[in-house]
Amino acid sequence: MKAALKARVLSEWRGCEAGKPVRQEVTVGDTARDVLKKLGVREALDESSIQAAWRELVGDFLASQASPGRFKDGLLLIRVTHSSVLYEMDRVWKPRILEKLKARFPQAKIRALKFVCG
Repeated sequence: MKAALKARVLSEWRGCEAGKPVRQEVTVGDTARDVLKKLGVREALDESSIQAAWRELVGDFLASQASPGRFKDGLLLIRVTHSSVLYEMDRVWKPRILEKLKARFPQAKIRALKFVCG
């Protein structure tokens, strides 16, 4: 009886039946993706991709007046040169820019834009 109890306790602790080998196959790609996600590297890659494509997405004039900054939890911070530019971009251009960013970077899951002076 003690041997059966011991086997049952060990199998519960190990998460498998006694005598059967435990195999958890995990690919290197899955492991690397999890590590990069924990380190926040994925967001950094999205930030640099957005910055590289910014001029193409918004045009020369808006690119000279505003630049994408930090991207975290679906919120993209955009720095603008002047309060009047902030007003114009927030009221007029925001939906268009957000639509273009979502189309270009669907993996980034951009949900909102926030404009700040500076």
